Amino acid sequence: MKSSHISSTFILFLMLGTASTVFAQGFNPNEVVEHHPEPTVGHVAFYQYIHQNIYQTPEAHKSGVHGKVFVEFVVDEDGSLNDITVVRGLGNGLDEIAVDLIRHSPEWKPGTQKGKAVAVKMTLPIYFSKKLPIHAVTAGR
Repeated sequence: MKSSHISSTFILFLMLGTASTVFAQGFNPNEVVEHHPEPTVGHVAFYQYIHQNIYQTPEAHKSGVHGKVFVEFVVDEDGSLNDITVVRGLGNGLDEIAVDLIRHSPEWKPGTQKGKAVAVKMTLPIYFSKKLPIHAVTAGR
């Protein structure tokens, strides 16, 4: 069980590394930022945070729902996360868990363009496996 949970985290690691293209707000969408935002704790610690906090709801488990929830958010110039929304979800409480994971994630370093911090919109897929722990969704954690 531990091995399968680790492998699902590894899949998340691969998906975060290949998250959809990141663009600076206010720039032409064809201009990719020079340096993408990243968690201040580093990618490994960020994946550990996801691994330690991701779970499935009893409804998702009962329904056999699993797959990716795509969460879009903005990393502002100060590194704060805003406008967190689900752009493609799975329902059964998993969308709320994905948003909550991003909302409560470690701090982020902003992206930069020409040496200046800029707000960057990101889309992150979060993978929910059938083998995750089962917990009821708790509002605001």
